[in-house]
Amino acid sequence: MRSDAIFKRAYNQMLALIADVGVGAALPGEIAITRELDVSRTTARKIVDQLSTAGIVGRQMAEGRLILRLPAAVDHFPDSETEAGREIVERGFMELIQIEAIVPGQLISTADIARRLAVSPTVVREYLEGFRQYGLIERQANGGWVFLGFDQDFARELSDFREMIEVRAAEAFAGLALDDPAWSELGALEQRHRDMQADFAATGHLFPHLDQEFHSLINAALKNRFVDNFNDIKTFIFHYHYQWSRADENERNAVALREHLDYIAALWTRDPLLIRAAVTKHLRSARISLLAAMQTHRG
Repeated sequence: MRSDAIFKRAYNQMLALIADVGVGAALPGEIAITRELDVSRTTARKIVDQLSTAGIVGRQMAEGRLILRLPAAVDHFPDSETEAGREIVERGFMELIQIEAIVPGQLISTADIARRLAVSPTVVREYLEGFRQYGLIERQANGGWVFLGFDQDFARELSDFREMIEVRAAEAFAGLALDDPAWSELGALEQRHRDMQADFAATGHLFPHLDQEFHSLINAALKNRFVDNFNDIKTFIFHYHYQWSRADENERNAVALREHLDYIAALWTRDPLLIRAAVTKHLRSARISLLAAMQTHRG
């Protein structure tokens, strides 16, 4: 399922690139597609084959295949099909908690969740298993699960651990070679932050997704499997808490956006003291925001 989602997501990205290039231009070769979309040669070849079947590209030229027509809406795969199974479960499981379809103490049926989210029960079981170590979910003797929920003590412990990890991750990021692709990704994220800030009234509601991408990029610098596992639970709590309480949502997002830009500016300096100060300030704000949102949600 995951490889299929990767292909569909990359195919949609390729359609967007074709729309920018226009009819009559040459489609990039497979090697160029692998670099542009960060996919394997096999996936790139599958994309080209699909474009040919759809009549979007035609005969082979020296420069590549000729683009015959612009993509239409019907050519795109639905968003629900471009997500990997785990991503669907992560988003869907939290949404079920938000609408209180799943509450603390409730027995969880993997088959029921799989049916609701249109994914494999195996993907659901793997996802739930990952949270058992954190005490959020408990497995029963009969193979079922119970959602235990989380409280403010859990949130404080999570925040403490997050601060320890991300300060170290930010320092590791600053130590990357200047030609490391992560710096280009940081530059692209910085521009997206500035674009959002310039039109915050219209785009500010999308900040949680940008927040997730930014912190994932920083933490990836550690290249640590334990941090990768922690990112799952951190995302589960911090990313979705924005939706628990709509009170002062725009103000909270605007503050976090400004702190991200300060954080990014500190990373560009590669100065350990400036980086530590920016990271600490932002994560402490995130802690306060999380605890306040949880309090409002439960009050």
